[in-house]
Amino acid sequence: MAIIYRTTDRIPVSIGDCEFVFAPISQSQKIQLTQRFQGLQPDDVAASIDMSKELLKQVIKDVKGIFLSDGSKWEVEFDAGQISSNSLDEILSLECAGDLLKVAGQFLARVPREGKLIDPSTGEPMAGVEVKKMR
Repeated sequence: MAIIYRTTDRIPVSIGDCEFVFAPISQSQKIQLTQRFQGLQPDDVAASIDMSKELLKQVIKDVKGIFLSDGSKWEVEFDAGQISSNSLDEILSLECAGDLLKVAGQFLARVPREGKLIDPSTGEPMAGVEVKKMR
């Protein structure tokens, strides 16, 4: 069965104890981000981090299961429909940030199907990462 995902669809992905809700990005967003990634120099770490943040801002629509050091629930903040820079910086300090970036990167090519995701660098299923049933 062929499936079309709209940019308004929400795809939950569990990464460890956290759940990130992703949205597909439009074709024009994919093209813009892909062109910017292709233009990066391999040794330009700062630009690579900025591009990764831009991708995360466009695909993350909700975050659940994160707590502050005092045990209270952490709340994601949004600014004009995108995750705020402050919330993004906090998320990138999580232990699962590497897996989060790998998952977000898969949205550049396609929307991952329900089930386990494959790690693009190893070809193996990503431990503790699973695409849940779409909402």
